[in-house]
Amino acid sequence: MAIYNEFKDKVALVTGGAGGIGKATVRKFGVNGCKIFICDINDEVVNKTIDEFKKEGIDIDGVSVDIACEESVKSMVDACLKKYGKIDYLVAAAGIYKDRKLTEMSFEEWKQTIDINLNGVFLVTHLVLPQMLERKQGSIIVFGSQAGIRGSALHTHYAATKSAMQGFARSLIYEVAASGVRINCVAPGVIRTPMTMNGSAEKLEKWLETIPMRRFGEPEEVANVIAFLLSDDASYIVGQTIPINGGSVVNT
Repeated sequence: MAIYNEFKDKVALVTGGAGGIGKATVRKFGVNGCKIFICDINDEVVNKTIDEFKKEGIDIDGVSVDIACEESVKSMVDACLKKYGKIDYLVAAAGIYKDRKLTEMSFEEWKQTIDINLNGVFLVTHLVLPQMLERKQGSIIVFGSQAGIRGSALHTHYAATKSAMQGFARSLIYEVAASGVRINCVAPGVIRTPMTMNGSAEKLEKWLETIPMRRFGEPEEVANVIAFLLSDDASYIVGQTIPINGGSVVNT
């Protein structure tokens, strides 16, 4: 397991940090000495996660947040800065995923996905960036998906937001990279998280057949890539989208 000594005493803000890939990323940061501030959808899951990691000796705090609400996100960022004084790393992992044909999708369902997966990333990045730019250092990870690269049945709304994340990362570097702030995008395939593993056995088997490695990814495998991209080892990598999918999407 890679050790990143540069993470010690740095501060990471992780949205969606109480479950799945976000939680695995929190643990990866924590074992490397990083201070972590998490947010998720409700107090119960946030507090449970904080208690769990504190027992492991990790310096962590957090709040619940409505990631699509500007006031809620501002309150969360302010709380992180009040607690730790800075934000060195942002991992924007919060997102939703629902099966729905476009012809059967309500505008509210479409809008909810856009608000959380796209507008939520804008809000938190917009609020975190100024102090990174002022200190001339920082690194950001946003989340695409293999659905945003190749498309996915029943997920037009989701895939649209995840394709947008690639453009978001590719474009923002022209505004911030010269000031010492890096941004990259990870694009997971089917990862073994509560959000993806709640489908029928038939659906999961069909997904499995599309993966050359014939297994689903683990959250820790995505967290390992995120840690590398945020580390000094990736100091010349900006604006890239890194697929993590067991071979189900290649040559992208």
